[in-house]
Amino acid sequence: MALLEIAGKRGEVDSRILGNYLSKNRDRIEDGMRIEKKGKGKHGALWSVTKV
Repeated sequence: MALLEIAGKRGEVDSRILGNYLSKNRDRIEDGMRIEKKGKGKHGALWSVTKV
């Protein structure tokens, strides 16, 4: 699973590691897709992946 490769810790996805990864790769375009920050949620940032 891709999320475990990016943000895995002890077999589970670590939300802090995932958030750091998304922040570092914000607005990066890869294979016609872009990671965008959409604002703040109750417990952290809201992210989306959009087609460009």
